[in-house]
Amino acid sequence: MPDLVQAKKTQRDRDWPMVCRLVEAHYCDNNGKPQTARLNFWLFELRTPELLLEVAPAHKGLAQKLAARRPSLRHAVSGSLTKLEVALGVEERRLRAEDKAHWSPFLHELELLSHGLGGLLDPGAVVQQVLAGPRAWSWSAARASLRAGR
Repeated sequence: MPDLVQAKKTQRDRDWPMVCRLVEAHYCDNNGKPQTARLNFWLFELRTPELLLEVAPAHKGLAQKLAARRPSLRHAVSGSLTKLEVALGVEERRLRAEDKAHWSPFLHELELLSHGLGGLLDPGAVVQQVLAGPRAWSWSAARASLRAGR
């Protein structure tokens, strides 16, 4: 579940409700058996203010410790719904901006390759290979393959 949640944290509007629902479902299915790994996951990933207000005060020590990496937890521990909602909004905008900054150079190069090759390059296929990992894809191999007509 943690990997799927991380993968869905993108700049796209449609992904954020899914992040929220995935973590909510995980919490609802497992909240009767809170292990440290699950608590860490929930405290780092819950996007629903009401659920954070339930989990953080119940595990105050851990939440305060993790607040150094996720400042919005401070508001969850203190019980401030309004401040928590604002902090979660700021957090989401920051994460979206980070995702956009991360992918921007790749998307620009894909666009250049696609236009420069008369549309021969399928950006969707390239993105899938890029996401598969560094061993599955390299720009130099793609260029060589396209020059060779493969």
